[in-house]
Amino acid sequence: MSQSQTLDVEEALRRFNGNMAMFSKLLKRFVEINSNIEEKTAQIVSSGKSEEIFIFFHSIKGGFGNLSAKNLYEKTIVLESFARSGDLESIKKELPSFYDLYDQLKIAVADLEKSNS
Repeated sequence: MSQSQTLDVEEALRRFNGNMAMFSKLLKRFVEINSNIEEKTAQIVSSGKSEEIFIFFHSIKGGFGNLSAKNLYEKTIVLESFARSGDLESIKKELPSFYDLYDQLKIAVADLEKSNS
């Protein structure tokens, strides 16, 4: 998987007016805030409440989009759509790949930090 699909730094820098320090700070903070994303996601999905699940995926989708985490943004569109239609089984099937993509984002963030230090 390409780095640009995991984290499109060029696109993000256009969004952040070339401010790498601001982008890096927000990206690092986003990953810190969502450090327990697997647990949080599993808890919300196991509730079975489609509206809450939809709101959760919709909220994190915005974060992924703003930070140009393209693969995660696309995946959350799919998960959000399943939640909207109440298809919890499809959500559960998609969660392992969602978690894998999030792990890739964490690696990309760590690599970005190393290259900027």
